[in-house]
Amino acid sequence: MEKLLIWFYPFKKQTYIPNRYDIYIRENFTPLKEVEDMDYPWVLYNPEINGYPPSKRWALPKELYLIIQRNTKIMFDFLPYQYAIYIVSDLFLNKVLLPNRVSFEMAKLNIVSKNAKKLDVNKNYYAVRINQFDDDLFNFPIEGRKRAAGLEDEFIYPNMQLKEYTTKNVFFIDRLPYSESFIFKSSYSSVIKECYKPIVYAIEDFYLAYNNKTSDKVDNIVKPLW
Repeated sequence: MEKLLIWFYPFKKQTYIPNRYDIYIRENFTPLKEVEDMDYPWVLYNPEINGYPPSKRWALPKELYLIIQRNTKIMFDFLPYQYAIYIVSDLFLNKVLLPNRVSFEMAKLNIVSKNAKKLDVNKNYYAVRINQFDDDLFNFPIEGRKRAAGLEDEFIYPNMQLKEYTTKNVFFIDRLPYSESFIFKSSYSSVIKECYKPIVYAIEDFYLAYNNKTSDKVDNIVKPLW
């Protein structure tokens, strides 16, 4: 079976890649009100409860604001935001998501600073919400599983494998330890390497990266493949 890899950012500072806790996605933005309330229906959407595809009430808006709190010079192609929502560039959209039959909604992002100044970025960015996941394509062996640090009753599966061959190359998993990442086949590496500074681990090493993601010494504990 083909080797699986996973793109995952530990919490250490990355050049030009925003820290997850320094950014906000909002429908509107006024600099006098730093953080708008997040009481939009789409934030609470659950495809298993509310149905798929989402109705107008639950649908992601066509445009949103991405507010950068600091380090306003940005460059990235993939950034986790919250459960099932990722911020991606047009390169990632066209090279990774669309060719691999990933089911998602999309909102164009207006990139602004906390002072409402529109930022000059050299890529188009989008918020994408994954609506259908790929768990059913995988075996998750209990043997060798590892507890996910900070998550009660959640596990990471170093021995997970595809059940059978699929032409799909990129996979999103609906389990909390995997919500800040995506999995891909090693044969798809040349495409992923076109993105800006991916941090990639072997699937069997992911538990070490995840469970030490807040440590400054994570690279001494487990080195990314690239």
